[in-house]
Amino acid sequence: MPASASRSRRHEAVLSACARMVRENRELEPGEELAVPIGSRVGAYPAVLAEGDAERYSATPAEGGIELSALGPAIDPAERWALASAPGARDPERIAPNTYRALFSSRFALAYPSDVVADVPCTAAGVVPHSIEVRRPRSDPGFVILTAGLGRMAQAGGDAVGFPHVELAAWVDDHSFELVTWVGRLARTLHERGPTAKPWKVGDTLRAPIAELGIGGFVLAEGGFVVMPKGQPVTVLSLVPLSPAEYEEAAGAGTAWLERHWHDPEVRSRVRARWKRPAS
Repeated sequence: MPASASRSRRHEAVLSACARMVRENRELEPGEELAVPIGSRVGAYPAVLAEGDAERYSATPAEGGIELSALGPAIDPAERWALASAPGARDPERIAPNTYRALFSSRFALAYPSDVVADVPCTAAGVVPHSIEVRRPRSDPGFVILTAGLGRMAQAGGDAVGFPHVELAAWVDDHSFELVTWVGRLARTLHERGPTAKPWKVGDTLRAPIAELGIGGFVLAEGGFVVMPKGQPVTVLSLVPLSPAEYEEAAGAGTAWLERHWHDPEVRSRVRARWKRPAS
């Protein structure tokens, strides 16, 4: 397991142990076992306790405190992703949803340094398990609203267009529960359109108007590839907002609209910096 992943698991264990002691108003008993799901987030925001793979620890008295000792071998998310994403033999059940989310989230942060300020899990029945992260970039203004979990499953036909594993992102000035919900509702259609639907790719347009923002729909742009330690990379597709007139021009044009306007600073600002009212 990479050193960064090992540190993340230890960090999760310490925070989970502290949260339990505060919540139950007691110290851990010697030998008490603690199951810590991979990817659990415990902090200033409401705790997100993941379901799925968990690593187990035992509490041991130590000088001046308590030491946590791992029980059993550590789970290696990279190895599991390599098995789950192997071309020709893909099996998403090889990696638990929470293990994939933790791996993808950590690799995205390496590619685009940013910190999670909110994590909203999708709990709807029958939906591919995922959450929506709100990230604050360390060097850019605004926020990133990012899906984490949809790429665990390959999209139907994705190999043919070079985008088998896909997550969706929107760069926004500010975030709200309504925006997070909206991005999540749009993104989940990736796997809800049936096996005969065309795969999402750069240049595709999505008719999803938001009248109060002057948005007629979106075009998908490449937001970068997240390189996983092993196995297939995950593509991040950016939602680029279009005015109603721009949407009518871009719909069905493939990458032509993006190529024609890519050198326009105002258009490019919508891809990576901020999600705002498009120019009319």
